[in-house]
Amino acid sequence: MDDVGTPESLMANEMMSKFPWTKGRVVVTTRSEAWSTKKGFQGLRVESMSEAEALALVRDRVHQWSFESDVEVMRFVTELRAFPLALSQACATCASDQVSFATPSDYIVRHKDQSEKLARWKRHAEGVGEEEYPWGFLEMLLLSLQEVKRHLMDQSAPEEDVQGAMRLLRMMSWLLPTGVPLNLLGNPEALAGPVKLLGGQGLVTFAKGCLSMHPLVQQAI
Repeated sequence: MDDVGTPESLMANEMMSKFPWTKGRVVVTTRSEAWSTKKGFQGLRVESMSEAEALALVRDRVHQWSFESDVEVMRFVTELRAFPLALSQACATCASDQVSFATPSDYIVRHKDQSEKLARWKRHAEGVGEEEYPWGFLEMLLLSLQEVKRHLMDQSAPEEDVQGAMRLLRMMSWLLPTGVPLNLLGNPEALAGPVKLLGGQGLVTFAKGCLSMHPLVQQAI
């Protein structure tokens, strides 16, 4: 079971009240610490990336920063608190051929320019679920969404592609995040542009004819 809330919230659901339904091992992923003390369950904490792992990830994915010092790249990592999903999607944004962040500092400055909007986003997000999202993840997500919309302002992508991208996000927020056949979402040829815009920001993944979205991104959207 993926990204569940507290044991109490799960058991409040009639269908889940007798969970687990059969004998055997059940894997539960959650942001709630309460599961680690629930009888019959053993907690396994998944830590964030180490600084070395985070640095290696950025180096591998954002090639245009190859001449930047480790100190500069680590400022970028620290800004996102080394949260793996935030780093992965931010790297996709920075590596996109449709977005220009010449240096890690460019990305950080863009973050700080959005402080007022990010504060409103945080207040809204605190009401989603029992546990807060990591702040770096929300920063990255809002910036990625704004970069998609920016294509409409500077006319670097057709209006129908930008609008189609936002519609796809809304549709995917209600569907199975691990893979939806693109032809169920519309005409694959017409969706090629929107998928490229979203994929360039790391908001979705397209492979083998199916569109996927990380569960945390889905819930936040």
